[in-house]
Amino acid sequence: MLWHIGNTTVRTPYRLKDALLCLQGSEFNGNLVGRDQEHSFALHLDRSGVLSAPRADAGVDASDLGRK
Repeated sequence: MLWHIGNTTVRTPYRLKDALLCLQGSEFNGNLVGRDQEHSFALHLDRSGVLSAPRADAGVDASDLGRK
């Protein structure tokens, strides 16, 4: 398995478990289709402490973080 050094998204092995647990217990489990849902999930990950998404808090599109 290949991991990118310095990657700060959910794809790092250090955050994957926490992100999956965050997804499991959320309204996004099974309902994560579309840019709006992905952005909302990025906010959920940020508020849960799994990752830092200041642009999502600022209202800037962060849907890419919800896809990772």
